[in-house]
Amino acid sequence: MNRLYPRCALATVVAAASFQLVSGALQPAPKPAKALPRPFNLAALNTKFDEDDPFVSRDGTRLLYTSNSSKHFTLMASQQRNRLQFFPSSEKWPAGEELEGQNAEGDNRSPFLTPDNHDLYYAEKIAVKAPAGEAQAPANYDIAHAIKLVKPTQFTGPTYVQSVCTAEDELHPWLTDDGLELYFSRKTRDGWRVFVARRAPATKKEPKGAFGEPVLVEDFPAGFHHATLSRDKRVVYLQGPLDKNRWGLFRAKRQSVKDPWGKPQPLEGLDHPEAPTGDTSPCLSREGSKLYFSSDRPGGKGGRDLWVVELRWFD
Repeated sequence: MNRLYPRCALATVVAAASFQLVSGALQPAPKPAKALPRPFNLAALNTKFDEDDPFVSRDGTRLLYTSNSSKHFTLMASQQRNRLQFFPSSEKWPAGEELEGQNAEGDNRSPFLTPDNHDLYYAEKIAVKAPAGEAQAPANYDIAHAIKLVKPTQFTGPTYVQSVCTAEDELHPWLTDDGLELYFSRKTRDGWRVFVARRAPATKKEPKGAFGEPVLVEDFPAGFHHATLSRDKRVVYLQGPLDKNRWGLFRAKRQSVKDPWGKPQPLEGLDHPEAPTGDTSPCLSREGSKLYFSSDRPGGKGGRDLWVVELRWFD
């Protein structure tokens, strides 16, 4: 015959479970150790070369990234057809193919594809030949824009977002969901910083305007960069400095889009101490449940590999 404990007796049992007997006295029981995050290596895509700059399309079927398997860093696209959305370990991203339209004479980095898969933003590094008699300026990264043609991997040649391009390096473009804010990284005298350029929304008579002059996001200290934002623009993931000249991944939040950003906090437990360079290039999945990144941690195929981790580990 089953018996039900009185409510007060059950409360006593639960309370007792929170204590342990130490040297004849009851002491609070230690909290169980929090499980460490378990990132998954995208093994079918990674190679012995460097894979970096992951970006996942809005529909989750296309992963853009960069690879230096050839002479330069090249934009690549992996198309996934049989996707298991809720099991990152089962994500079978096949080896990618090169995007058409990019300049083959320089490095192409940090792709961003708009939600409709129409517009591609990325950073291009190519030396522009100086006129006769003038000194050759060093090559630097600029933010470029291209438009999709017929095939998913086919884009027009680049045009440049003139308002944000300078003689310094600009990398890591990320557009907000409304397309009105362009976040990117710029290498300044103080180190890498996050900037944002804004433009006017479309009207019945006019399309969206051109991006204006960028402003520094002063909430993020020098060194924090490569921003990837949630769709509501209240959470941002960043690459930031760690001890011993290494990189790690951080998260910052704000109450509303009009509030300042909070201090970037490290993603606890994600950093691997045996990764020489660390974790870089965060990319938030469009539904906001996973974070893709690049790392030279153990367990990869060599060089830098692409990884993915579920964000529930950090809640």
